[in-house]
Amino acid sequence: MAISPLNIVPNKSKCNAKKNWPVILPINVTTNKAKSLNVHSITGSSSHSNAMRKATNINRSQLFFNDLVRQGLLFPGSVISKKHVEGMLSLHKKPCMTDKDWTNYTLGMLGPIGFTRDELLHYGLYFGQHNGEYRVMLKSDTLKAVKGYIRKAKNACGRAVVLNRNLPVECNGSQKKRNSSLLVVYNELNRLSAS
Repeated sequence: MAISPLNIVPNKSKCNAKKNWPVILPINVTTNKAKSLNVHSITGSSSHSNAMRKATNINRSQLFFNDLVRQGLLFPGSVISKKHVEGMLSLHKKPCMTDKDWTNYTLGMLGPIGFTRDELLHYGLYFGQHNGEYRVMLKSDTLKAVKGYIRKAKNACGRAVVLNRNLPVECNGSQKKRNSSLLVVYNELNRLSAS
């Protein structure tokens, strides 16, 4: 049995007891393996936010993910407001921002959101944005996201086939081999998008 980076266990909390969604345990920042969640061992928010400010980008993303797990916000259909995410990351959008402030704000949001999205993909959950809020999509919305990924990959592969066919002579080295590989991938993507 393969070791997973996260553990999924049955949910025992009050807020999710009706739907009985699985709960994802947080990742240990130092070992990158799942650890058990002990509610009594969670420290206060002030010391945690100080630690978050000092952490590197990947640790900051893992800490953000762990906070979402501890708060029980990562089950299908859950909605997380943008203000809540900004508060967790200690980012605040000002009415007038310089280019540097805007860059810091957007990069500060992209890293943790991307990390959370990538982690949830391993469990068949899609973390997306809808009407300015973040949410863990329902199964039907997740299926739409899968079809969107396939469509984008098919379009990109089609452009690669055209570009490969029209490469200048001095660049085309193994053009036929590359073209046949691209066509196999393109045909497989066509088959997947049709189903």
